Amino acid sequence: MWEFELIANKSISPYLQKLVFRMQNVIKSTNSVSALLADEMCIYFSIGCQEQNQSFVKTALRIALCELYCVDLKKEYLQNNLNISKCSIEKQEVLLPLCVHFDREMERSVVLNLLDLDSKKLCVNSFYNFKLHSLERKWQEFCELINQNVSLISKPKNYDDLIAFLLCSIDSRCENAIINPREKLIVYRNSLNEDIAEHLDPTQSLVLNKLIELNPHFITIKASKGYTKLIECVRRVFGSRVLT
Repeated sequence: MWEFELIANKSISPYLQKLVFRMQNVIKSTNSVSALLADEMCIYFSIGCQEQNQSFVKTALRIALCELYCVDLKKEYLQNNLNISKCSIEKQEVLLPLCVHFDREMERSVVLNLLDLDSKKLCVNSFYNFKLHSLERKWQEFCELINQNVSLISKPKNYDDLIAFLLCSIDSRCENAIINPREKLIVYRNSLNEDIAEHLDPTQSLVLNKLIELNPHFITIKASKGYTKLIECVRRVFGSRVLT
């Protein structure tokens, strides 16, 4: 039986809990066992599976850890260091998720090259603090560049050009995403070839966050009557990919 344990400081326990949520389908489909425990300082996630499922579970865990480092912790870093307050709230709602997912394929490769799931245990904070310096330096340089040019970015033409540039740098995670705002639902097939139907409140920020995360080749919006502003915003970011 293959076993692995993640240990994280309680300061990032919400991120570890999100990782556990991302692993739920894999745990269920492979009849794996898992446990989430905590003490005064740390939170612990343990997982075990049969040898024949080891490769599949490891792949899913690597993907989940990349999300933790390259999305959750990166977002926290950007929120603390990006200064885009001169932009409108609507523009900020687009810029932040685009900046979070910018260049994520390269950043995931950095994490994957350093991860060792044969060691049976990983301290999430220590891995970040001692092995991911290159990513943090990259994020720092990115924040400095945006902050120095925020007055230019707030201008419509420059803003649109930046949105197009950032979006082009994000790899696609599905061919088609179907949104039904009336049913509060988004349906797509993920990177593990699983058909996913997620609850999604039809608020502009939540819809944009999810679509930027997936960056689908096509976006189909069903039951769109009454959601004109949402559709216009999605179309402004994704252009001709949007079908209604």
